Amino acid sequence: MEFLINIVERYLASCSYDTARFYAERLMSCCCLDQPNSVERKMSYSCSIHLLALCYYRMGKMQQTYLILLEQCTTALPTVSTSEQNLQRQYKYTIHDNKYLFALACFDLEKLGEAERVLLSMPLKDHSQLNFSLVSSCLNLLGKICRRQHRRNMSIGYFIESLQVRIKCGSIRCMINYFTRLIPFCGHQLQN
Repeated sequence: MEFLINIVERYLASCSYDTARFYAERLMSCCCLDQPNSVERKMSYSCSIHLLALCYYRMGKMQQTYLILLEQCTTALPTVSTSEQNLQRQYKYTIHDNKYLFALACFDLEKLGEAERVLLSMPLKDHSQLNFSLVSSCLNLLGKICRRQHRRNMSIGYFIESLQVRIKCGSIRCMINYFTRLIPFCGHQLQN
């Protein structure tokens, strides 16, 4: 299965979306047949459904993306045990990645209320379950949703929170390195 995941990702990276979709469909059929009804099957299904939905999203087919992810992203999730969380970390794409992709499709389809509801159902304050980049992207999308709905103050709050999370995750290091290299050209010396 890992082999098929790599193939789909490679075709997505090279913008061969039809070919990526073909292999993502094969991946879906494999994951449904390979494992019995278990936690591993749920995780592999979540990963394969994400790749198929991502293919449709990159092809500009928002409605298909929406329909593929609808059931998984709108049903309440059962509580997950610690062993299931550890297993979930082994997979590249989780239910949270699917929810974000679903929210993007909703945003593009002007289903702003649904996009906001799905994003707010995610544990955006609990960084042990989500990576910083995903949290920042979700908060940014919430800001765009609020801006489109003319809720200016909420929009600004989400954008600021998104930037704060991005700074925490260290992506600001690139800017610091850039400015550190510029300082000598401005006539200032760095002091240790």
